[in-house]
Amino acid sequence: MLIGVIFLRTKSHYAVVRGLLIRQGRVLLVKHEHKDRSSFWCLPGGLVEEGETIKQALVREIKEETHLDAVPDELVFVQEFLKEKVLELIFLCRVFSGEAKIGTDPDNPGQPVLTDLAWKFFEELPVLNVKPNRLIQMLVDSGTDALSLAQFTEVLSKDT
Repeated sequence: MLIGVIFLRTKSHYAVVRGLLIRQGRVLLVKHEHKDRSSFWCLPGGLVEEGETIKQALVREIKEETHLDAVPDELVFVQEFLKEKVLELIFLCRVFSGEAKIGTDPDNPGQPVLTDLAWKFFEELPVLNVKPNRLIQMLVDSGTDALSLAQFTEVLSKDT
């Protein structure tokens, strides 16, 4: 059982947080469009800013990207991107309120990075370009049993 996580921005890594929001068997995703790579879907989230806790950053990022007010719950997935020097932490958010609508991504100003927002059924995920794909496969395999998500806590080293 994971009791707590302490992460400080260092010269070697940055922390990225994402929220896993599930409603009526569907997961909330935002679509990213970048000039230098293919578009992809992912969970809402972004960089932890200096002076923020991980959970404060997640609340802020979800609000910026989806206009929802969320309460982070348990950590369900950890992924390290060695090449980019990023540690990505994904939290289940069981409690959230508001109307989901596309927001902005201040981490990438000057371009329309977020182009769509949608609640997707688990069965739809394999045909989408969703990141992180290992977590998405676990979601598809588990169905809508959000309580079983605790089994997904793992550390993945990925040299991308």
